Amino acid sequence: MNLNLLKTKLIFKGIAGGGTEARFICPFCTSNGYGADHRGHLYVNINTGNFMCHRCTARGTGGYLEKYLGLPPSFLTTKSPEIPKQLTVTKEAIDEVVDRVVRLSENGYNYLISRGLSDEQIIGYKFVEIQNIDDRVCIPLILDNQILGFQCRTYSQKNPKYLFQPTHIKIHDTFFQWDIAKYYKKVYLVEGIFDAISIGLNAVALFGHYLSNNQFKLLINSDIEEVVVVLDRDTEKESIAMSKKLSSYFNKVGYLKWDNIPNELKDIDDINKIYGNEGVKLVLKHQIQPI
Repeated sequence: MNLNLLKTKLIFKGIAGGGTEARFICPFCTSNGYGADHRGHLYVNINTGNFMCHRCTARGTGGYLEKYLGLPPSFLTTKSPEIPKQLTVTKEAIDEVVDRVVRLSENGYNYLISRGLSDEQIIGYKFVEIQNIDDRVCIPLILDNQILGFQCRTYSQKNPKYLFQPTHIKIHDTFFQWDIAKYYKKVYLVEGIFDAISIGLNAVALFGHYLSNNQFKLLINSDIEEVVVVLDRDTEKESIAMSKKLSSYFNKVGYLKWDNIPNELKDIDDINKIYGNEGVKLVLKHQIQPI
């Protein structure tokens, strides 16, 4: 379910459920015999689109809500709408890839489980495989409900490398998960998609260890109030420099200090794989250095 599109049809009231649900003014209350909803009793799961009103008890699937509101269905059942003009990739190229999307194989699923992901995360983040691209799990890169491409990772090699498909996308024009994270007041900046998934919906991946001009503009023109830079262990110098740059634009800025974290842990994803989400929370609570 695309939160940005949903906001064009319903009145948005905030994020709930630990970051997994969005609250809206319920459109069903009056037809169910209640007065108009003013506080936002309709809760919509950000990943699945399934909804429930805690006032009039209306409930249903994401597919029903999309149809009721006149929204397009999810990307797995439709073509990509339009590709932003600044991107060199064509709409036809993206559609050709979408046409080859298939469900995860057993090997792909087991690889994601070994990375510490849950079934809910694998489904919610729309991990898939693509025909003719062997031994790789892929995640769609989406901005304003438009598929910019897929980032894929091999699971058959000892040291898997990232692969972008199509390869000529200007990937630094956006962040991974920006459409959701930009509605939070506090956002974490990380390097890769697995780091972002390890933290949650208010984390975005830079696809590297620096901010592009466009990413910088997205941040400072948003309603975000606090930014925490959580780059990998070997880029702490870049973390400090990025934090100092951002401190001129945000109320609170901090970065992750790796001093008291075991040397074998190189990034947030490593912490998640070994210590789980609770370990990630403890690190973010105790190891952030304010600027």
